[in-house]
Amino acid sequence: MQEIDQALKNSRSVFDVRKIRSGNKLYSFLRQDSSARARYLVYEHDPSTCYVFSFNDSLNITPIQKAIKSEIKYASGSIERHCGMQ
Repeated sequence: MQEIDQALKNSRSVFDVRKIRSGNKLYSFLRQDSSARARYLVYEHDPSTCYVFSFNDSLNITPIQKAIKSEIKYASGSIERHCGMQ
């Protein structure tokens, strides 16, 4: 709990945890030893931004900008005849 509290205090200049939104994705990566302590938390703030909370040697918060690729697709068709309605 102390590590989490310290991470929250350290994060204010990078990310204010009060802006965490219900429904957004939050991933946790745990140590695979008997302690099962958190190594990382990854919070997806929006489609282009996530924050990595690292609990390794020191507590760090890193913002990550993801590339957004947009595509425009077109489709066309024609109606040959109208069936079923009179």
